[in-house]
Amino acid sequence: MKKAVKVIDSISQIAGECTKWILCIMVFSLMFEVVARYIFNSPTIWVADICEQCVILIGAFGGAYAYLSDSFVRVDLLYEKFSLRTKALLDIITFLIFALFISMTTWQCIVSAQTAWEKHMVSSTVLRVPYYWSKTIVAAGCVLLMLQGLSVLFKNLYVLRYNEPYPANRKEGQ
Repeated sequence: MKKAVKVIDSISQIAGECTKWILCIMVFSLMFEVVARYIFNSPTIWVADICEQCVILIGAFGGAYAYLSDSFVRVDLLYEKFSLRTKALLDIITFLIFALFISMTTWQCIVSAQTAWEKHMVSSTVLRVPYYWSKTIVAAGCVLLMLQGLSVLFKNLYVLRYNEPYPANRKEGQ
């Protein structure tokens, strides 16, 4: 279990690092477009497509990283007052609801990607960007998000069993 958690967390960490660089590409593309359009009066035809693909990548792989780093929004008014075990139990219950949702979403994304590959779907823009890659990336992002959810589940089960934080999550001095 510990090895699986470590591998999943590492993959999510790498996905998060890639997401940061993709965001930089998107920002520089948009800056280029603004300069080209408003200073040189020469708008580009490719920036919108590039930014669309960047947003897809950020959304697909940023979710697993957000789950890893516990960055998702939650109501902390009550949650922070609970004991470690109660938090773990609530997180497990939340995971079960999440697992149902992400399983259905992943399935539909895989079906959509398969259809896009079979029909060689492309965008209607000048660049004719292939949709099958984008849809496959979204499906992969859903799978990664589900795997990260399982990693968090394993950590919470550890907390329930031993009543202490998962070893990798302990801060120095604990």
